[in-house]
Order: sequence, then C-alpha cells, then structure tokens
Amino acid sequence: MHRGIAALKGVLQGQKPALLAVSGGADSLALAVLAAVLTGTREGAGLRVGAAVVDHGLQPGSAEVAAAAAQVCRRLGMEPTCVETVRVEDDGDGPEAAARAARMTALAEAARRAGIPARERVPEPRARARRTCSAWSSAVWAVTTSPAPAR
Repeated sequence: MHRGIAALKGVLQGQKPALLAVSGGADSLALAVLAAVLTGTREGAGLRVGAAVVDHGLQPGSAEVAAAAAQVCRRLGMEPTCVETVRVEDDGDGPEAAARAARMTALAEAARRAGIPARERVPEPRARARRTCSAWSSAVWAVTTSPAPAR
C-alpha cells in the first residue's frame, strides 16, 4: 500500500485539483482508496481529488456498476464525483476505439464541469509512473490541470 500511495503521489504531485476516472473494477477502486488515503495524509492534505465513472452501456447492468462505483468514491470523500453515460458508436475503427473516444470526451466534459481544465490524455511519463501502481494505467486516467504535452 505504501508503494502505491507513493506512486500515486508522484503522479498527482502539483495537480490541484485532479479527477480520477474510475471504471468500477477492482484495480480502479483500489486506486480510489489509495487516493482517499493519500488525501488524508500530511503530504496529500492539499490535494483535491474527485472521480468520474463512465458508463459505456455496453453490458447489461453497467448503469448499476457505475452507480455503485460512484457511491464508493463519494463515501471515500472524493468530490466531485459523477457518472457520465455515453453512447458508443463504432465509426469503423472498432468498438474499443469507439469506447475510448467516448470515454475521453466524457472525462473532458466531467473535468470542465468540475472546473478542471482538461487535456486529451495523461502525458507518457505520467502514464509510465502510473504503471508502477500495478496495471491501473488501463483502468484509471487522471484529468488534471497540467498542460498537454508538446507533440
């Protein structure tokens, strides 16, 4: 747990506020718990971490899973917490690409409503740092105030 908190602290350092995208799976809920623990420490006291749960509507019961994940995040003190429901329309690049595009659009909108200037994605060095937390890079994204990386 200490290594996970330290890795998350490194990812979120200087990110005020931050919004974690929580899938409702075990990995992303564990990361939400780590975020709650971090914000309860002296080092994380200045962090404000919210959560966005995206319901792709691709599986039966997905709305209930999204609502339950959001409820856990709220109980952990993650504010704001919202559920974003998206419609996934495959434009020829495949269902995974369509779901990813819908998710990123929804996360950007959630961040905008929360007053967090959004960017398209986490810069690659931060994505690599997140992998040190486990396989969480595929389960959770941080939408923060940092500018997008130059390409």
